Amino acid sequence: MAGLVFAGGGTGGHLFPGLAMAEGFRKRTEEIPITFIGTGRELEERVLNELGYPLETISTTGLTNKRGFRKAGAFLKVIQGVFESVFLLLRLRPSLVIGLGGYSSGPVGLAAYVMRIPLILQEQNVRPGLTNRWLGRFARAVLVSYDESLDYFPEGPAKVTGNPVRTPFLHCMDRRDPSVTHILITGGSQGAHAINTTAPEAIKMMHPDRKTVRITHQAGQQDLDSVRRAYENIGCEVRVEAFIWDMAEAVSSADLVVGRAGATSLAEIAQVGRGAILVPYPYASHNHQEENARVWEKRGAARVLLESELTPETLASMLDELVGDRSRLLEMAENAQGLSRPNAVEDAIAVCLEYLPDDETH
Repeated sequence: MAGLVFAGGGTGGHLFPGLAMAEGFRKRTEEIPITFIGTGRELEERVLNELGYPLETISTTGLTNKRGFRKAGAFLKVIQGVFESVFLLLRLRPSLVIGLGGYSSGPVGLAAYVMRIPLILQEQNVRPGLTNRWLGRFARAVLVSYDESLDYFPEGPAKVTGNPVRTPFLHCMDRRDPSVTHILITGGSQGAHAINTTAPEAIKMMHPDRKTVRITHQAGQQDLDSVRRAYENIGCEVRVEAFIWDMAEAVSSADLVVGRAGATSLAEIAQVGRGAILVPYPYASHNHQEENARVWEKRGAARVLLESELTPETLASMLDELVGDRSRLLEMAENAQGLSRPNAVEDAIAVCLEYLPDDETH
């Protein structure tokens, strides 16, 4: 049984949708071999090892925002990654390669096309990244998360299936406590320094009685100690962690999420149904996080605060407005849930099954 290869996943935004699909395949048949190929980032190694998926690594790098000798060197590294991918695929002999986006999926996707292994792409963002836009011409199917993404790919292969989310987000109990307003603050799996430095000061400036506010803050390892110090003697219940393993529980307990606008985080928040204050990462390729955030803003599920406008005062003002209006929070939560696609995993797998031999799907 040849099995599947998931390519890419250096960040949680690319990795977690692949894991959601992998878990879906595992439920269908535990016998199908599944391998991830990436660049060996710490998150990949830690999460895949925890869940029991093998990880193979290649040498590659991104080409965006590089010039001159740096771009030439990056291009040579990508070529090296293509050759390494060919040898890996010759050894693994998968029946299907699923590209998750990000530069580490580029060489594997190209190698799959050259070797005539069916290639399927999964795109999480409203505006696709360079790798998926380029590979889209070679893919048998492109699974997109938003209707707005269809224009970036050839007509036919692109299908709106939604962004697959991990199983815990599909079966969340509502853990909100009506006696407090719980704010979940997160900058992603590695934290966001701008949010980490601004949020504690904004909480101190809030007008509502802080005893009625509860804070959970995922700060990342680098800022963990400084964020914990910033919340000392703040007057409300606070929990600060480097990384929250049970993010589904954290989101389901929250009334409002403050964080980046990464596609996977948004899909998970939408599945639970929570409103958000979104601070898009300003250096995301092609400004895709702001495009994600604007879709949520347009649908009434979020307020957008650009990092260039992020200060303790602006964030405190927005928090005061929302925390003091529970009916508004409930309306935003309902609108967010309207953006979810609870069958995204099943719909994505259904497309993949079209390109797998029958003996690997039962």
